Amino acid sequence: MTSIRVAALVVVVAAAGAVRAADGVPWHSVTETAAAVADAQKKLLLVYYPASCNGCALEKLFENAMADDVFVRVLDAFLPLRLTSPTGPIGKELAKEGRPVVAFYDSYGVKLAVAAPDISWANMVEEMLRFRGERLNIVRSTELRFAKRIPEADYVLGGALLNTSALRVAALRLERAMKAFREAGDEASAQAAQVFAGAAIYRMGRRPEGRQMLLDVIRNPANDTVAARAHIEIGRQHEAAALRSTSSVPPTKSGIAMGTWTVTQHTDMREMARALEAYRKAYELAPAGSFVLEQATHALTRIDQRPLAPKGGTDALLRIIAPSRRTIVGDADFLVQSRAGLARVDFYLDNKKVGSVSKQPFRQSIDVGKTPVARTVKAIGFDAQGNATGEAVVTINDRIDAFIVSIVAPAETWISGAKDVELALKVPPARSVARVELSWNGKEFATLKARPFRARMNATANEFGYLRALAVLDDGTTAEATKVYNSLGVSESVEVGAVTVIATITDKKGERINDLKSGDFVVADEGKRVAAELRSSLEDPVTIGIAIDSSSSLRGRQLYIIRAARAFLSHALRPQDQAFVVGFDTEPRLVHGRSSDARSLSDAVFELTPAGGTSIFDGVTLALQQFQGIPGKKALLVFTDGMEGVSSASAGECERLARTVGVPVYVVVPPEGERHHNALNGIARDTGGTMFFDLAEETFAEVFDRLAAEMRGQYVLSFTRPAGIKAGSWRSIRVTVPARDANVRTIQGYRAN
Repeated sequence: MTSIRVAALVVVVAAAGAVRAADGVPWHSVTETAAAVADAQKKLLLVYYPASCNGCALEKLFENAMADDVFVRVLDAFLPLRLTSPTGPIGKELAKEGRPVVAFYDSYGVKLAVAAPDISWANMVEEMLRFRGERLNIVRSTELRFAKRIPEADYVLGGALLNTSALRVAALRLERAMKAFREAGDEASAQAAQVFAGAAIYRMGRRPEGRQMLLDVIRNPANDTVAARAHIEIGRQHEAAALRSTSSVPPTKSGIAMGTWTVTQHTDMREMARALEAYRKAYELAPAGSFVLEQATHALTRIDQRPLAPKGGTDALLRIIAPSRRTIVGDADFLVQSRAGLARVDFYLDNKKVGSVSKQPFRQSIDVGKTPVARTVKAIGFDAQGNATGEAVVTINDRIDAFIVSIVAPAETWISGAKDVELALKVPPARSVARVELSWNGKEFATLKARPFRARMNATANEFGYLRALAVLDDGTTAEATKVYNSLGVSESVEVGAVTVIATITDKKGERINDLKSGDFVVADEGKRVAAELRSSLEDPVTIGIAIDSSSSLRGRQLYIIRAARAFLSHALRPQDQAFVVGFDTEPRLVHGRSSDARSLSDAVFELTPAGGTSIFDGVTLALQQFQGIPGKKALLVFTDGMEGVSSASAGECERLARTVGVPVYVVVPPEGERHHNALNGIARDTGGTMFFDLAEETFAEVFDRLAAEMRGQYVLSFTRPAGIKAGSWRSIRVTVPARDANVRTIQGYRAN
C-alpha cells in the first residue's frame, strides 16, 4: 500500500487539515492530507491558489459559496484545497500560472483543468458539474496510476477528459497512452487510444490530423471493435460538418436511406449521408452486446429510417424489425425474420391489413402517418400450404415504460391437440420479468420465469377456448394478452372516438376561475357544438413531464436551468402527482420515469451535464410520447434556450404530436435564450401553454406556485366526436365560457384516430 493511502486511513477519520474559512467552505490547507482524504473518499480535488489575490474577483468567488444549495450538492464530489503558499507539487505547478488560480486535480496530483481567470460563479459550478459527471472514471484512472498501470490510467483519464471537453489535456494523455501501448506491443489498446486521441485533436480544430488518425486505424484495424470505434468517430465528424456547412445539396447515388432529418439551409445532406454510412459500418463491425454496438445503435436511431437487424441472432419463431429511428413517421419499411419454411407474411397496422409479401426478404412499406403516435404493427407468417405458423407484434412511437406481452404462437385460428405456445415481451428499461402465467379457458397450465417464453398446451378439437398470458414485472406491473381460438363468431371492434380536451380558464386579470360546471362550457368541433362532460376536480392527480436541454449551447446557463427545474419540482409536486424527466442534447433520453418522489427527480436533474448538439424537437417528442395512455390532467414543462440544431424529428411532427396528445406545453427560456424565433413558440400557443422568458431566480417561487396552481386547476372535458370522420383528418376545436367572459387556453384542434 502506498504511503499516501496509509495516511488516508488516519486523516479520513479526523479530516486533519480541514478548516472552515470565512466563506464557509471546508478548505483543506495541506496538499498531502487533502490528496489522501480525496483518495480514500473517491473524490476529486478543487484547488484554490490565491497567490497575491487581495480582495480580487476570484477571492470573492467563494464568499457566498455555502449559501448556494447547488454548490453544496456538487461539492460532494470534491475535496476543497486552499493553498496559501507555493509548496508541494501542486502549489509549485500552480505558482507558474503567475496569477490567482482555481484548478481541478485528481487525488494522485494530475492536473485536470485550470479555470479561466475571469470565470463567473455559474461557469465555476458548471465546470464542477462536468467533472462530477466523470468522477468515477477519473477515480478509476487514479487507481490504475497508483497500481503503476500508467498507460491504462492515461487512456481512462483521456477518455473522461474528452467527455468534459478538456480537449488539450485529453489529447495529451491519450497520445501518451497510445505510444506506451505500442511500445509494449499491445496494438489493439494503442489503436483504441489513437481513436479517442484523433477525436480530441479533431475537435481542437486540427481536423485533417485528427481525421487521418482515425483513417489509419480503419485501414489496418487490430480488431473489429477498434474499427467500429473509429467509424463512429468518423460519423460524428461528418455529422458535425453537415451542420456547419451552408450547402443543402441532397445526396445523389449514395444508396443511403435518410430519415426525416430536420434539414435547414445549413445542413449538407451529403455529409449527413457519409455520417450515416459510417454509423452503419460501425454497427456491422461491433460485437453483439458491446458498448460500441450500443453507441452505433444510438446514432442510427436518430437518423436512419431503415430496419436495423439485431446482432447476435435469434431463435424466435417470427420477429418484426422496425426502422432504426426512434420516431417513425410517413412511409416506413418493416422487415420480418423467421425460421425456415415461411412462404408468406401478411402485415397489419393497428389490426388493419396493409400488405402481403410472398418472397424473401419479407419487407413491407407501411404508411404509419405524419404524427409520431403509438401504433401497432403486426405480422402473421404462413407456410406453403397457407397455414399460419407464427405471429409477431411491435409497437412504434410508444412510451419508453410501456410493458407489452403478445402471443406469437399458435398463430392459426383453429387448433387441436398439443400446441406450442410462444410469447414476445417488451420490457421497460431497468425492469425484469418476474413471471408469466399461461392459462387456457381460465385454467393455468404453465408459469414461465425466463426466456424463451415457451410452453406446450393441449386443446380439444373444435372446442372454443381462449389463451391468456399474464406477465408480471419485478415491481408488480402487469400486462396481458388474450387470443380466442376455434370460434365461429366474427368479432368486430367499435371505435368510440372519444376526445379529451384540457383547458385553462382565467379572468381578465389572469386569475383562475373556479367552480365551473359542464353547462358553463361551450365546445365546438369544426364549428358545431358538441355535448361535453366535465371530468375533473382540484384534487385530481396531475402527470407532469419535465424536458431539460443539456446541450453544449446551455454552458453558462446550466446552473440556471438546474435551479429552475428544482424550484419547480419543490413547488409543483404533491403526493398524488407524478413527474418524469427527459434530457436532450444530441439525442433525447428518459432519465427518470414517472414518480412522486421530488427528491429523486431532483437528483436526476443534477446528473445532466452540457454536451453535444441541441435536439429540441426530439426531446419534446419523446416527452410527449410518455403521456400516451395516461388519463387526466397533464402538462409538459420544457427548459431550453430554444436554439434547435440536430433533431431528427421535424417541427411539424412535433407540433402534430403535441396537438394529438393534447398536453399543454410550457417553456422556460433562460437569459440570452432565443425569444422571437424559438422553435417552441407555436407549440406552446397551440396547446394552451405559455412561454416564460428571462425569469429572475428570485421570482421562481412565485411563478412556479402560480404555474402549479394552473396545472392543478385544469378543466378536463370529454366528448364523442361525430361519426364518419376520416381517420387522420384535422378537426378544429373552440372552447368558450360565454357567461363569465373568460380567457380560455386549450388545444386548437385534434387529429382523428
